[in-house]
Amino acid sequence: MNEWIILIVLSFIAGCTVKYADFLEDSVKSRKAIRIFFGVLYGCTLFMGTYLFPLITTLWIGVILGLLLIGKIDGPAHYTGVGTFFILGFSIGFSSVSWTLLLIYVIANIIEEIVNEYTDKHKIKQKWVQKITQSRPILELTVLTVAISTGIWIPWIALFSFDIGYILITRYEMEAT
Repeated sequence: MNEWIILIVLSFIAGCTVKYADFLEDSVKSRKAIRIFFGVLYGCTLFMGTYLFPLITTLWIGVILGLLLIGKIDGPAHYTGVGTFFILGFSIGFSSVSWTLLLIYVIANIIEEIVNEYTDKHKIKQKWVQKITQSRPILELTVLTVAISTGIWIPWIALFSFDIGYILITRYEMEAT
């Protein structure tokens, strides 16, 4: 049971630190050193999750590759975070990666980013469509489908916990601005 708590806490912290780094990147007043610190923190946290729970390695690599391919890794915090994750992964070692799932996660993440970008730039009259796309369900539903079909729930729990942290900081960010 303790390992589930560790997975949930690490993933939650990763979600918080990724979003806070993103918030700092968008903030004109934030210092570069603080952005880099949060990048290192989220890179380490994501890697620690993959080190302790090898079944999430494919998920985190897939998400990062999708973001890299779509051009969403921008700014010192994210360069540092992704760099830290991959440097640790290649020096200490990533567990084996499922190439099929990696491709699925990369594609799902790219589609999600494209849909989100489209709905951000265009006025969608149906508010329910906006709410659905803002919740970014494509990757979550993809990982949930994989969990249901394989019976391996660790990646979905990690993503769900990550999302809770990410959403919590998003709400904090809205209140702060």
